[in-house]
Amino acid sequence: FQPYSVDRAPLLKLNVLNGLPALRFDGVDDVLERYSQADFPLIRPLTLGFIISAAEVSSAYHYVFGWGENGGDGSTAVDIYPTTSQLRYVRGGLGSVMSSTVLTANTYFFQVVTDKGTTIRHRRNGAADGLGNLIFTPGVVGYVLGNTVGYWNNWFQGDIVEVLMYNRLLSDSGIAKLERYLSYRSGIALP
Repeated sequence: FQPYSVDRAPLLKLNVLNGLPALRFDGVDDVLERYSQADFPLIRPLTLGFIISAAEVSSAYHYVFGWGENGGDGSTAVDIYPTTSQLRYVRGGLGSVMSSTVLTANTYFFQVVTDKGTTIRHRRNGAADGLGNLIFTPGVVGYVLGNTVGYWNNWFQGDIVEVLMYNRLLSDSGIAKLERYLSYRSGIALP
């Protein structure tokens, strides 16, 4: 990943969570991008694991990260839905699947999201956190942290500690291992 420009790079903050550094996004224009998928084509099914803290959760959409075509139906993103302050996995203009848990500003958590192509499952801090279905769309063009492909003027404000993307669906035991890893890294206990 690289910044769009030097003045739009997130700040690297040291020792923010359990001794880990984080990228702090300002909610104004900070973004990291990678517009090549040659070395990591992210297609469905897929599994995501990430540790974040959102500074602002209720006034506007805030895209944490995204990938796909330039904002079209082929794009996919993880954002914060302002009406309910919930994490949302959204696919272009084709729909979304909400997590069940309402976010609390400035609180770190880890999330695992699996995308089987049509079935989306959220897990927060090792517990079930939402399930739903979306229309399948293929393809990926680029990846963006701090917004989504096409920059929808909905900048993420908060910390991204870690993002793991698997271009396959992890088994239940693989998800359990991923959650143990994220729990260990973040210091957030599993239920």
